[in-house]
Amino acid sequence: LKPDLTLYFDIDTDIALERIMRNRADELNRLDLERAEMHRKVRQGYLEIVQHDPERFVTIDASQDIDTVVADTLRAIKKRFFL
Repeated sequence: LKPDLTLYFDIDTDIALERIMRNRADELNRLDLERAEMHRKVRQGYLEIVQHDPERFVTIDASQDIDTVVADTLRAIKKRFFL
């Protein structure tokens, strides 16, 4: 089974790691402490998955402010399910 919609929240690896250190430094887990190169490879893997199944995925630019990310997310859900 596959979901009808998968949201992929994409963000540059360096920005993501900086946000983690700034906002969650007291809650770091072992993945947060991995080298940036590992995070880049994981992101690249997700981007390839998204590219191979574009009907299923909607990419949200997670580098934006939280209100814009939420608005884009709601717009994608409404577009897919409430047209």
